This record gives sequence, C-alpha cells and structure tokens, in this order.
Amino acid sequence: MKFSAIAMLLGLACMGMAGTPGGWIWYPEKPQDNSVRAFRKTFEVDAPVKSAQLLVLADDGAEIRVNGQPGKPFPGWLKFNRYDVTKFIRQGKNVIAVRARNGRGEAGLLCRFEIFTAKGVIEVNTGADWKCSAELPANWEEPAFDDSGWKSAKRFGGANLSPWNKLVDVSPFLVAGAAKPEPVPPEKKGRLMLDDFSDCSSWMGWPHSGMRPGHNVLPYQLGFGAGPEPSRDDGGSGMIDYDFIRPGGRIFFEKNAVYKSPAVAEAIEFDANPQGYECEVLFELMDRSDKTKFKTLPVKLSGNAWKRYRLELNAKTVENFDALVFPVSIRGFWFVGGKPGKGRVLLDDLCFVVDQSDGTGAITVHPEYRGLAHGVNRPVRQEYRIRNNWHRPVENTVSIDVYDIADRKLFSDRRKLKVGAYGLGRIAFDVGRFPKKGSYRTEVTVRNPLAEQRFTGWFGVFEPNNKRLNTKPMWFGVEDQGLRNFRYEEELHIGWMKMLGIDIIRGNAIGRQLEEVPFTDFGYEQYRKMYQPHFDAGINLVFSYAGEVPGWTGKKFFASDREAFSRHMTRLAKFMGRNPGIRYFEWFNEPNLGYFRERNTDEYLASQRIFYPIFKQYAPQVKVATGGVVINHARAKKDFARRMYQENQEFYDVACYHGHEGYAAHVKSLETLDGWLAEAGVRKPFGNSEAGARSYYTHPDMFRLQAAELVKKITLTKSRNSEFYIWFMLHDYGDKYINADDSFGLVTVDNQPKPSFLAYNELIRQLADTEPAEPVELDKRLRNYRFTRGGEEIFVCWPQGSAFSFALRSSAPIVRTDIFGNETVIRPAGGIAFVDSGALPFYLRAPEGALGAVDAPLQVVGVPVFAPGEMGTVELELVNPYREPFSYTLIAGGSERSGKLRSGEAVRFRVPAAIPTDAQFGAAPFDCKLRLTGAGGAKFFDGSIALDSFVALPVSEKAGAKVILDRADQVREMMFDPNSPRWSGPEDLSAEIRLGRRGATLVFDAVVTDDDHSAPGKDAYVWQNDCIQVGIGTLAGDHYEFTVSGDGKGGATVWNHLRPRDNGSGAAWQVPASVKRQGARTFYHFEIPAALVGLKGTAGEVFRIAYLVNDNDKGRHMRFMEWNSGIQPSKNSNLFGWAKIVR
Repeated sequence: MKFSAIAMLLGLACMGMAGTPGGWIWYPEKPQDNSVRAFRKTFEVDAPVKSAQLLVLADDGAEIRVNGQPGKPFPGWLKFNRYDVTKFIRQGKNVIAVRARNGRGEAGLLCRFEIFTAKGVIEVNTGADWKCSAELPANWEEPAFDDSGWKSAKRFGGANLSPWNKLVDVSPFLVAGAAKPEPVPPEKKGRLMLDDFSDCSSWMGWPHSGMRPGHNVLPYQLGFGAGPEPSRDDGGSGMIDYDFIRPGGRIFFEKNAVYKSPAVAEAIEFDANPQGYECEVLFELMDRSDKTKFKTLPVKLSGNAWKRYRLELNAKTVENFDALVFPVSIRGFWFVGGKPGKGRVLLDDLCFVVDQSDGTGAITVHPEYRGLAHGVNRPVRQEYRIRNNWHRPVENTVSIDVYDIADRKLFSDRRKLKVGAYGLGRIAFDVGRFPKKGSYRTEVTVRNPLAEQRFTGWFGVFEPNNKRLNTKPMWFGVEDQGLRNFRYEEELHIGWMKMLGIDIIRGNAIGRQLEEVPFTDFGYEQYRKMYQPHFDAGINLVFSYAGEVPGWTGKKFFASDREAFSRHMTRLAKFMGRNPGIRYFEWFNEPNLGYFRERNTDEYLASQRIFYPIFKQYAPQVKVATGGVVINHARAKKDFARRMYQENQEFYDVACYHGHEGYAAHVKSLETLDGWLAEAGVRKPFGNSEAGARSYYTHPDMFRLQAAELVKKITLTKSRNSEFYIWFMLHDYGDKYINADDSFGLVTVDNQPKPSFLAYNELIRQLADTEPAEPVELDKRLRNYRFTRGGEEIFVCWPQGSAFSFALRSSAPIVRTDIFGNETVIRPAGGIAFVDSGALPFYLRAPEGALGAVDAPLQVVGVPVFAPGEMGTVELELVNPYREPFSYTLIAGGSERSGKLRSGEAVRFRVPAAIPTDAQFGAAPFDCKLRLTGAGGAKFFDGSIALDSFVALPVSEKAGAKVILDRADQVREMMFDPNSPRWSGPEDLSAEIRLGRRGATLVFDAVVTDDDHSAPGKDAYVWQNDCIQVGIGTLAGDHYEFTVSGDGKGGATVWNHLRPRDNGSGAAWQVPASVKRQGARTFYHFEIPAALVGLKGTAGEVFRIAYLVNDNDKGRHMRFMEWNSGIQPSKNSNLFGWAKIVR
C-alpha cells in the first residue's frame, strides 16, 4: 500500500489526544469461511464536534454505519481508507456499527476514530469493549438497538499483529495520536527500531553537492546500506561510503521501510562510528498529513569509536515545530561531509524512542540469512533474531511450524528465549531432513507478556545450477535494481544469479548519469564498475536506457539537439563496444506509457534512426532492441508500438516488449505482436525485457501461483522466436523504493527464496539449450509445449483444470520431473505409461519420438455432473489397449470387480456416487483403484486413478446458487505500470453472483463491490466497462457469450458477443435487465431465456458456465476476476465449469 494513501488526518489541530492504539478484534470463536459478523460500539462525545476521522482495516471487508448513517464500504485486507465522518458524529451518545465479512482463513477488524471537539480529542479504538454478534437482527445498525445481549469482542493482538503487518501498512494504527510527544516515563520507555542493519539491505541515495561532477550513488561508488561488522551484536552495521572533493558535501538517503514506520516519538537515536571523519546527519521528517517535510538540526558525528547519539524532537531541534503534527516518519536524512575526503562512516540501530507500554513493536523477529539452498536429506536449521525493544528483559515463547507446498504440517517446536533490555537474542530450530526437493513455508510466533509477533517465511530444498547451462538463445534472465543496491547487497544478488544459472540480466541506466558532464567517460566508468562483477561471473547484460537523456542534449527526458544527441550516442556506443558482456541495448523503458505517451511518436522513431547506424559502427556485437513497450494495455499510446515495429523495422534487431499480465493474456499479447510483424513483413526475433507476476504476501496459494505463472510464461516465450526473457524481479524491493508496491521478486524482502526461485532454477535446467519442436498432443486436458535436445524430447505440461491421471503411449521410460526438480522414472508396461498431472506444471523427458497419446484403459462414459447432495451413478468403461490379454481388479464406488479382457475388448460398469450437500462447485475427481496383469504375469498397472467428475452449480427455482469472487487467486491483472495500482482486496473488486430460474428462464442476480465504477464502452465494447460477462456452453459444443453493463443513463445493456453460426451475434439482446449503483456496490439483475443460449431449461439439463467480472477504473480496463476460465482471452467453453438445472 502506498504511504500516500495514509494522508489520513488532514488539518489536525495541535492538541493533546488521549487513548491507546487499537487492536485487531473478531467474534470470540474461530473465524468461519464466507461468514459475516456484526460489531457495535457506543461512545459519548461531551462537546461540540469540530471534525471526525475514521480509519478502518478489515480482513476481508467491512461496511460501516455511524449513528445509522451509511458510509461507503471500506477497502479490505490489502488496503485501508480514511473517511471523514464529521457530519455523522453528534454531541452526546454515538454508535458505530460494522458489518465485517471474512472470505476464508483468518479474520480481523481494526478501527480507529479520532474526534476533535472544542475540549480536545476523543479516540475510539477497536478492543474488547466492542460488542459483536454472529446474527444480524433487524435494525441492529441503528443507535436505539439494544446490544446488551451481544458478546464482547475478542481482542487478539495489537495493530502490528502478524500476518496483517506483513500485508498492509498498519502504521497509522500503531500509536495514539498526539499533537506533540510527551516525555515517556521510564517505566514505559521503549524503542521503535527503524533499521538495525542486520539484513543485507540498501538505502537509496541522491548526490547533491561536494562530489566530483557526475559522481553517482551506485554500487562500489557512493552509497549507504548494511554490511558485515563483527563488533555489533547482530554482526551488521549501516555503512555510508563517501567521496567528497569539496567541504560540506551532501547526499540524501531514503528507505521505504523506515519511511513507513511513523510514531509519536520523543527522540531519534542511533549509534555511529565516523572512523575519525567529522560529519553531520540531519533528518527530514514527514508529519501525518504526508505532505509537509520538517528538517531537524544536524547531529554532529566525530571520533573513532562507537557512540550513542540522541536527537530530541522539540521546538529547539525541529524547524517549524509548532506546525508538526504527530505521528511522524523519517522521510530520509542528509549526510553532510566535513573536509574533503573519501572513506566510510558507520551508523547502526536507528530508532525512535517511544512509549512501548502497550507492547506494539516491543519485539521484532527476523530470519538469519544462511544462504538460499538446503540439500536433499541434509539437516535444515532455521535461525532467527529476536530483538527486544523494551527497557527491561523479556521472557519469550518462540514457536515454529513448517509446512510443505501443499500446506501439510511437517514439523512443530516451541522454545523459551530470554532477551535482555534493548537486547538481541538468537534462536535456532533444527527442523529435520527433507527427502524431497521443494519450497517449505515457516510460521514463527514470538509471544511474551507484552506482545505477540509472527513471521512467515520460506526455505528451499533444491540443487542449485551454480553455473550457466545455456549456450544459445533464448537467454534466461532477471532484472535487478543494481543501481539502487549498496555494494554488499549487490554482491549477494550476483551470488543468487550464479546459483540460478541465469545467462543475462536487464540492467537499467539513467542517461544523465552516464554523461552528466558532456564528452567525458566518468559516468560510463561508474556503470562499468557496477556491471563488471556480473561480466566476471559470466552473466551478460541487456543495457536498458531507462530514460532521462543528459540535459545538455536539449531536454531532460529527450533530446532536441540532434548533433548533441548523436555525440552522446556515439560515446555510449563506444562504451558498449569496449564491454563485450553487453549484448543488447534497449532504447527507453515502456516509451508508450512514459514520456512519449504525451509526446509525438515521430520523435521516438527519429531517435532510433539517428543512433542505430552509430551502434552498428562502434558496437557491432550489440543487438539493438526497441523500447520495451506494453502491448494490450489500456494506457498505452495508440499505435505507438505498431508504428515502432513496422515503420522502423530497419532500425532495430530485436522487437522488445513487456508483459506482466497472466499467461492467458500473455498469449494474446504475443499474438498481437506476431500480427503486427507479419502485417509489415518483419522477420525479426523478439525479446521480453520485463515480465513477471506478483506473489503478494497474503496467502501461500499466491506464492504457488507465481511459481506456476513463471513456468508458463517463460515456456510460452521459449516456444517462439525469442532472444531473451527477463523475469521482473530478482528481489522484492518494497523495503527500498518510497511507496513501492512490489512482490514480483524471486526472493522476499527478508532474503528468503520463494517457490518461484526454485521453479526458475529447475526450468533452466530442463530447457537449457533446447529447441522448440512441433507440438504433440498428449491429452486434451493438458497444455504442453515440446522441446528437443540431443535426441531427447522435453514436454513442459500443466493441467488446464484440476489435477488428473492420464495414460501415454511410450516406447521408453519417461522421466517425470516436478516444478522443483523431483524426478520419477515411469516405466511403461505393454507400451503404456500412466502419469499423474498434479496441480503445478511439470516436465516429461523421453527419447525423441517416444511419446504419444493413447486412450486410457479406464475412462468415464460421458461427463458425470452432479449437484450438491445428489445421489447418482458413474458409468465406467474399461478397455484393453494392450496387444495381449490382461486380468483386472477394479475397486470403485465401494465395490470390487475382477475379470479378464482380450486385446481391444471393453466392459462397462455402473457405480454409485454420493455428493455431499456442502460439496464445492468444480472438479471432484472420482477415485478408483485398478490392477492390470498381463497374460504372462507382467504387472501393467497397480495404483489409483482419478477420473473426471464434477460438482455443478445447481440452478433451481429457489434461492439462486451463489458464487463468490473475493480472492487474490481469482484476479487477473491486465496491466502493470507505476500509475496502475494492484488489486488491493475485496472492496477494490469482488462479486457475489446468484443463478436461479423461473421456468425456462435463467435469472441472474449479482452484487459487485468496486471502489470505482466506469462504463465508457458502448455496444460491442461494453466488455471493457465495469461489467459482468457470462459464458455458456451446451453439451452439443455450442458456445455463447454475453456482457451485462450499465449504459451510463440508468439503464442496462445485454450485448451478445458470441453465438453459434453467428445467429444474433454482435447485437444487444432485448431481455429484462437492470444495473443500479448504490455507494460502492453495483446491483445487477438480468433474465436470459434458456432457448436464447441453446438450452431447454428443463430439470436434469446440464451445461457449461463461466463468469467474468471486469474492472474499469477511470476509463481504463484494469483487471478481471473469473469463476472458471475460458472467456478471456481463449474463448474456450471446454474450460468452463458446470451447472445443472434442478427442481
């Protein structure tokens, strides 16, 4: 979440404020999935109200009323909002009522009122004094309602409680608001640790004065970050590397993790050892309005030993202190040199001094970095640092649970650890040996009488590649923000890259840094020093000119002086020619989204024509790529990319693009790119210079999904004419960039490998030096890509729906390798092998031409589709595909059958199936056990087989069957750019869709929650609006698709996009429909005659169905949520789910 979103209490008066920080509450029973709970709080206001602000966080969502007056729904568990409730608050009795919803898993509600009156400030925070109920009786939201019979809410932690403190910025809830800090009594004194520099992390820096012209904050140059320092208790310290040629040099440093930790602090403290260099640091504070900066007096550093420094925050030390409204955060600090010189200043344990009596932030837990890889069957130890920020010793209980990728608990332990006042404790857990490669999740909880803190992390058991395996395109790569890394973090990252075995990185460069001083090489030499360690490690470079040409070429962002621009590009080309590790040059980052979005496209095309021949002359080994444009992006400048690819085809070597969308949308982007190139007869390779997928930090499912998306997208790109693929990013950088919103990395901010790191490691091993080959269908339910290498064929496969078992014709043993590298050799019997797909992508390796499709011996007849609670039968067919007879034993439906079949013979069985009433809609594999024995006693097969069967959405004349879309794994982002925020929770976009019937008419009712509603599209383009798309498929294979959208005039449009034989396609259907907006909710009602979509509408009829809810924010098609895939972009009804008409 962006810190700017918490500009939450604008215009606060300077006055004292009572109260304590809020805590997370919920109903005092275990949270139930898909449940709603009611909360109420009554409070008194004893003076006229000047203003009142409300802050809310809810997992997963909340609606609120103040004195019976409705407010808008509040964003959920990845976002919070500030709401002005002044007009609802009155002198006397007041009541807040909250309807809170939990989608699944943990649940919580966190609220904070700040009411400014003529007498002062009143705080109302969530706590055990709130009332709650599992029922929502009539008028429960009204002030007069009697809630005396309700239960007291359970407060189970402070605002900083994990996991929420890892998922969302909870800082506004951490402290009691105050106009000015009061001295903290000794018995309450504690620290809010901002940076203890124990992790190998970096601050971003900006040189200002006193350096050699053009000297930059880059690795191995100037900078500030963590590094090893054995004299410190945690083994690390902050290090400022300076190089001043004039007295009083200045560099500004900033770090997002520090900025996003506001507090009501009486002082700033830190340790420093300037190592004999006299210098100063002065801080820039940002007050709670997040708009105004306040500078402190400088703190003078001197001496050659460690010393504790303290800066009181008061009118003597902070400029314009009277206007400063707490809590405040450190926006950054200025490092000011003394005499000219070059060296290093050490700084450590930067913190606020605060009241820690409520325990918020009293302890912190972080993992010790011991590398990313653990060996198979080798002991695994997990070590953690527990820091006590309290003024007295604390006895802690530390527990750990370890889970595999399928969320099965494998290990649990609990220990005691006493940590001294302001001390650091270490604890280690030997969690066992792991016989399978994989990504394992850890959940660590630290409890003491003051506080509770939880940490979720990952460790990997795998075999690193540790070297480049690939010798030809497509090159496997990553992007790394090297120009923002301090030297030790940069070294760490290079080690990770070598571990992965990547071929190439995308390294960004800022034009003005390259040649700030005209016609000099100083800037280029700094960049060479930064990338030389990569070259030494055998890692090549895509040199990305991100923007900002030197100002002396005419303008800051783009040159207007052609002669000066040519001279700059000539020096750049000569620099690249001297560095053979630079293989590609990318001209501008996302030019059709950035500077050129508002400029003339012709300027960009002209620049390509100028520098391309220069590069061919001075750097012939460098392939020139186009700018990394986005393809199907709502904000992209119209026709920019197409014109660039087509009109300038003689002035580039590689067609470059970016693609952060999901796999299915990525396919569509590549098809668009193929079409543009073919349209102009362009035959050039392309390169993906930036593409990734977020893991978020919300749920293990999302980490698994990121790993799967990585394999799918890189495999797709590898299967085409591609030079390179750059995964964005190597490392999450949300702790570094101010207001960063990032989880694209392969490694977490705590330097732990995500499942995607292991998945990339194995993908490189499987696909290095392979060639794309003609596709071979193995199973219609399977998506696969085929590659060859040295007489072998490698299939990259994944199920298009749920996991299943399938058979293959095989003339040789098959090696099945999962996404993490676990190998299973499957030996065919009688020329047939059985394979389990699993849920994640996997690899099949065999001699070239050995594998082919075959009908499985055991199959279901037809498609067994049942409604929840239904009793039915499944018809099975057993076929002998072997060339000799076999004996069989089949256990299915609670009974056992045995017999013999000659080659080519078949037999059918009908077995009972009972579907639970609470069964979830979707695939419900029908499990059977089968043993096949050849005539000579050879064992053909002996094991379990999961056959297709499905639980359908029941369509009845009673209350419509409900589908809920409210999870991150149901979201498909359409774009990524700095101005397009990610999905931030159910209140950003979610839906509840019900389907019933009235006779032979399908009746749909839906409620879509969306914090912004836009409907600019008309007719055939209504699907780009905030709208609902429905796909329906018949058993005959007919595919229908239509969109329901508001028309902007209070009415509704139902537009038919797809209908068999084009009968009525591309036109509006005249059917009953309405779309009404109320607050942040949109209510849809539409009725579709069954005959209009190829159905009879009679009881027992089954059909396929999918829903898609589009999100358009301010005219831009941002994302969609889907229940069953197949609508966008594939138009494939075989991917739809099932529905069944019932009585």
